[in-house]
Amino acid sequence: MSYIAASESITDFMGKQTKTKMANYGIDELDPDEWYPLKVPLAMLYDMRDDYGESSMRNMGRHIPEHVEFPPDIEGVEDALHSVDQAYQHNHRGIDIGSYEFERTGSNEGLMVCENPYPCEFDQGLLRGVAEQFTDSFVDVEEVGDECRREGGGHCTYRVVWT
Repeated sequence: MSYIAASESITDFMGKQTKTKMANYGIDELDPDEWYPLKVPLAMLYDMRDDYGESSMRNMGRHIPEHVEFPPDIEGVEDALHSVDQAYQHNHRGIDIGSYEFERTGSNEGLMVCENPYPCEFDQGLLRGVAEQFTDSFVDVEEVGDECRREGGGHCTYRVVWT
């Protein structure tokens, strides 16, 4: 449901496309109490990236945090970025679903290692959106490191800076 809400936040057209692609993979109606196979939203996300570009995928990821609840005790960007893995584990089932690991590297920056099956651009947008929910200042997310899932690696590493 958050994928649809995030895509509708971009444009009505993107929301309709997300619903259509989900239906193409067998999910016509979403039940908030039901669990769905991860392969369906992943296929939809990769299709959306291929059809509408990497910036659209970053935008979709960026809007996800607007449509989920954060724990009430989060106090700032660092806490929020540390909470991403907890939220991910809570909302996914399976033996090997991956993880998000955040490490603060400076007063207003840190590294997030994303080891999961999502499109790289989706994660990049997600991290920016999470940080933006907890600061009124500029946020930059840049892929760093020597490994990338898009190129067959097991994870991507992002430098997140907020001012």
